[in-house]
Amino acid sequence: MKRIVEPETDEVYQELVAELAYTSVPTALMTFILLIVGVHAWSLLGQPLVLVAVILGVSAGFAKSVMLELHLRDLDRQAADLMRSRRWERRHAILSLIMALSVGVISSVIFMEPDLALQVVATCTVFGYSAGVASRVSVRPRIAIASIATASLPAILAMAWQGGEAHWLISFIFAAFLIAASQSVMHVYSTTARHICIRQQMAKQAHRDALTGLANRRALYDAFDHPAGRENPSARAKAMTAIHCFDLDGFKSVNDRFGHLVGDELLIQIADRLKGLVRAPDLVVRAGGDEFILWQAGLTAPEEAERMAQAVIGLLTVPYRLAGTELTIGISLGYALSARKDVDLKALISRADNASYRAKARGGGIEQDSG
Repeated sequence: MKRIVEPETDEVYQELVAELAYTSVPTALMTFILLIVGVHAWSLLGQPLVLVAVILGVSAGFAKSVMLELHLRDLDRQAADLMRSRRWERRHAILSLIMALSVGVISSVIFMEPDLALQVVATCTVFGYSAGVASRVSVRPRIAIASIATASLPAILAMAWQGGEAHWLISFIFAAFLIAASQSVMHVYSTTARHICIRQQMAKQAHRDALTGLANRRALYDAFDHPAGRENPSARAKAMTAIHCFDLDGFKSVNDRFGHLVGDELLIQIADRLKGLVRAPDLVVRAGGDEFILWQAGLTAPEEAERMAQAVIGLLTVPYRLAGTELTIGISLGYALSARKDVDLKALISRADNASYRAKARGGGIEQDSG
């Protein structure tokens, strides 16, 4: 059980919880089976406890089916976040455990009775339920193992209580399958989590500059096209967007004088400074070579873009300690603003880029696009 408490990244956790939303068919089938088996057992045994368990389990099954549909709609409407994922997980856990308790109560009452045919039905129900949980809920192993144990332990205890060689043997088999199911849950969980982690790492690498760790152009366009609810629509309609394009003055001379390794280290230090400057949803991008793009989203006044441009210049022109000496570089920065909701990012970058060329032509500094 050690691996069940291994830490997960928030991103992996959110995707694993999202997988729980796709269990509507097994949930509906189990609810139907629970209804049929429970009503049949109650009609034969007349035990009030069975009826209570049926009502509780079927109600939880219907509630879970509704909850799964709401979870799916929530995932379609907006990307998962940590707090909502935790709330959905708790709902899944509560309803799953209620259904499991219903299975456990009904099966334990049946195993206390001498009706062999009914015991076969109860056995199939417990094993079917446990197999379904192991295959579909393993992405959250605590829920899966707790549900399997809640469904099977009452049956194990009931068989053991009956006594006799046959009952002891069946009880032992149930316990062995409980242990095996728990191991299967952990295997499925670890495999799924590992695959999700690898896929997420590959996706991040596809959106990151390998040298500096900054976002690349692809990440910029994806973030621009999918704002992921950073702002509400009314606020976004009133906000402005700014793009800053800038490069280093004299970067080639640094490479020629000190070598490309020192040039790379300079780019890394610049990236580290920029990472400390911007805050979400703003995004800084290495566009290639010594060229950078900074996207400001949700501006309320043009002065905010000018202040950001001044901050970039002030931050990046502070001397760098490289190759045993201090190096100072210049910056040529151009920026462009747009107040349109349907702004063309490529056109805005082009305007900012042209402004940066004008800044470089006059010896560096800041140039605002006048378009």
